[in-house]
Amino acid sequence: MHPVKGVNKVRAKGRVYYYHRATGTRLQQMPGTAEFIREIAALDSAGVAQARSLPGSLGAMIAAYRGSPEFLGLADLTKRDYNKVFDYLAGIADMPATEVDSPFVVALRDRVFRLRKRRFANYVVAVLRLLFKWGKPRGWPKVNPAADVPMIRRPRDAKKVNRAWSTDEKETVLREAERRIPHLLPGIALGVFTGISEGDMVRLIWPAYDGTAIRFTRRKTGVPVAVKALPALKAILNAERARQESHEAELARKAGDQVGNVVALRKAEDDTVLRGKRGKPYTEDGFRSDFFKFIRALESEGLVADGLTFHGLRHTLGKEMREARVSREGRKAVLGHETDAMSDHYSDEADRSIEAFDAMDLLAKAQRAKKRK
Repeated sequence: MHPVKGVNKVRAKGRVYYYHRATGTRLQQMPGTAEFIREIAALDSAGVAQARSLPGSLGAMIAAYRGSPEFLGLADLTKRDYNKVFDYLAGIADMPATEVDSPFVVALRDRVFRLRKRRFANYVVAVLRLLFKWGKPRGWPKVNPAADVPMIRRPRDAKKVNRAWSTDEKETVLREAERRIPHLLPGIALGVFTGISEGDMVRLIWPAYDGTAIRFTRRKTGVPVAVKALPALKAILNAERARQESHEAELARKAGDQVGNVVALRKAEDDTVLRGKRGKPYTEDGFRSDFFKFIRALESEGLVADGLTFHGLRHTLGKEMREARVSREGRKAVLGHETDAMSDHYSDEADRSIEAFDAMDLLAKAQRAKKRK
């Protein structure tokens, strides 16, 4: 049968199913027949944009998860990313959740890889893994079909996304930010010296900084983080706080009001460390836009190499801590990671010869002690 427009063909447990792509409805008629074509036409004409959630289906499971406290408590950016996967799966929403097995997930991963490349294919697997883990204690399938499905490895010669910054690049960006876009400097400095994520950074408020440390809870994982502020970061934050206080005092003077009333009337969530030129809090999209314009300008001038991202600063700090022999638990505490695997991922660019030399020194020490016995 020739492919029919608007229809997804899915193979699971040796059986083939056909789904109406726009509604996610499983087609009941025999493929290639006039009834099959009429069934598709009827669904097309209905104009239903949302997949039906049949009892026990993958779509019903997704709908239940979307309404759960676990999903609703996620950061907006995380929910948006998960929804991209759920929307992509709309074409198979009527598939019984019990029929989603590991071979099916592998086949789905490979198909997504062909159409959308490696990163999204791996993300589909990760989200399915999370979805079925959530569903298991709630009466959905007792087996997580995505649990043992491997991710597609990055080609050895592929450019690393969110690569670590070099020391020269960090110094250049901080210097040029102070000279060209001083209102972005505090945010960039927080990334450099604490490894804070972009979403947490734009929402960081002054009460989180007590003059010695930055304390906040990661929105993505709910993990509390406390990072000691090093002297260079202190200087930047103290200067920015003084600048903001001076600006607010000037606003109050012009308004004929008492100094401090401006602060008192401001909402707590507006008391952010990072603010735009006009003193308003940044959004993630707003910061990302200004940040990348600035970085692209530095790249065009040959001051930094290609590939700098704000998220790359988390990898940078993880790499630097590992090379400084900071323990895995210490790295997890600074970056707010819950698992060893995530901590290792964010420090995978470290110079491992340092650990290798330490290992051989420990071996030599043990051998000497053994000979003395």
